[in-house]
Amino acid sequence: MKALVAVTLLAAACLAGTVSTQSGWEDGPGVTEPVTSWDESFFDCDGISWLSTPGRISLASEPLSTPVRHDLNLSFDGCYSAAVGDANGDGLNDLAATAYEGDALCLWLSDGQGGWVTSTVKECEKALSCAFVDVDSDGATDLLLTTYTPGSVRLFRNLGGEIPQWQEQVICTSLDGMHDIVAFDIDLDDDTDIAAASAEDDQVVWWRNDGGSPITWVQQTVGAIDYPCRLAVTDIDGDGNTDIAAAGFESDQIRVWYGSGGSAPTWTGQTAAAGIDGAHGVEACDVDWDGDMDLVCAALNGNALFWLRNGGGFPVAWTSVAIASFSAGGCSEAADIDGDGDYDVTSGSFGTAGAAWWENQGDGTSWIKHQLASALGTISLVRPGDVDTDGDLDLVCCGFSGDRLCWVEATSFVESGWLESAILDTGCQPLYSSMNWSVDLPTGTGLSVVFRTSDNPSSMGAWSAPFTSPSETSGQVDRYFQYRLEFSTTLPTASPVMDSFTLGYDPLGIDPEAEGGMEMEFVGGNPSMNGLAVFLINPGGGSVELQVFDICGRLVARSVTGIQPEGTVLSIGYLPPGVYTVEARRPAGGSVRERVTVI
Repeated sequence: MKALVAVTLLAAACLAGTVSTQSGWEDGPGVTEPVTSWDESFFDCDGISWLSTPGRISLASEPLSTPVRHDLNLSFDGCYSAAVGDANGDGLNDLAATAYEGDALCLWLSDGQGGWVTSTVKECEKALSCAFVDVDSDGATDLLLTTYTPGSVRLFRNLGGEIPQWQEQVICTSLDGMHDIVAFDIDLDDDTDIAAASAEDDQVVWWRNDGGSPITWVQQTVGAIDYPCRLAVTDIDGDGNTDIAAAGFESDQIRVWYGSGGSAPTWTGQTAAAGIDGAHGVEACDVDWDGDMDLVCAALNGNALFWLRNGGGFPVAWTSVAIASFSAGGCSEAADIDGDGDYDVTSGSFGTAGAAWWENQGDGTSWIKHQLASALGTISLVRPGDVDTDGDLDLVCCGFSGDRLCWVEATSFVESGWLESAILDTGCQPLYSSMNWSVDLPTGTGLSVVFRTSDNPSSMGAWSAPFTSPSETSGQVDRYFQYRLEFSTTLPTASPVMDSFTLGYDPLGIDPEAEGGMEMEFVGGNPSMNGLAVFLINPGGGSVELQVFDICGRLVARSVTGIQPEGTVLSIGYLPPGVYTVEARRPAGGSVRERVTVI
């Protein structure tokens, strides 16, 4: 009964201590020095997709020679835009899409088995662009919509339900030809603002979210450009403020406005690229992984995909780098489609070239084209997203002239991969510790979790045996801790998908320089045979708690006994062969801990 109580107290003490959780890896590898808490970076990996979907890791993938197409609707009149997100909170990704000629915003809810439940969110004349985002921060995914003529910007607040109910708020009807729409915290006040392009009124506009129910929106102008189509919203010049880029179709320009910050920023305009025949697509990402935001662009009339390298400075120095010639490409979406840690690019043709994606070979100077679909009519958008929620990115294709909405599986998973975390500095010798993680393991997949620990971050030692979640690791964790994940699959269509890893520990652990003079030796030496016994020296004498943990952190023996100052032999008795940690601790302070191998 006492042993059971002790185990319960161990778990409670761990939960009451310090918890370090890693729930994002999208900042990539390269952390070589110890960290005091995990962020979105790690040490190294191979065969792991960490950039594709923020907050999740899975196996990397490789291009399919024959992509697999799934048609959702073959009569969706003038399908122009689509978005991927979880609309009903069931953990499965759903689809929203607009029918420009069909005057509708519609929703496809996934059942997780390849089936879909379709509903109409709103019948809206000339519905054009849509986006999923939790605008009001209530945990439910809302929808944004633009309509072209008459022009409008609309919010559909998600009221919940297995088939969501929607509450519409019309944000703007004073601008015509509303095109792209982007949700972003533009004024950095921790709520979601909106930017949109008014193609017919030749301007880019944003709306500040001032809160309330319904939300109060304050409209502000960013700048003018002839027929803006698509937008990119992020910090482009690295000054900490939000900037906005637009593709001007009739001005043949990619234009950037640098924001000054605050609730009513001023915007300093710059032509990043001119002479772009029919500029129609723009997306911001760090193509060459040099630490600043580049722009991926599409010239519809110029039949070209290219990216603008950010050379720094203010205004930024831009250099155009070709991706490919592509007939009438009207969009340029960027994402890590194959999970190899760099940004790839998708595009659809307003001509007859269909849909394709280009695989980045590392630094944006070499690309491999992968055709997705042909003979589908004009393709207005090819949007990356994990449609089937299996851990890799699929591609949603909007067939404008063919009235088609479909999604394409473009890759298959590699067989195995691994990731090693940054070394965590706990700042102590943890007395209690435990590990747990959140992972989805489909049939045919596997996960092995090991760790290594040391008092010297330059010499972390060997990796442990595999652990399961949750695992008690008390007595096995030193000051520095590093985990390693090993993913595997026997099926090219399935991968482990991990959301988080947590180490809990008691930071008021053993100070190696203040152990109160206690000493421990293993009678008969280490390794130990024929039963385990320890010789304890406890200066001053008194009560000592002795605990023994196996390699998986389970408490296998415990006793409280009095120890003479000159030393006492304690017999632990028979233990199965293995590696154990023996810890002695006195209530008044002082402890000693040693590992022993029993053979």
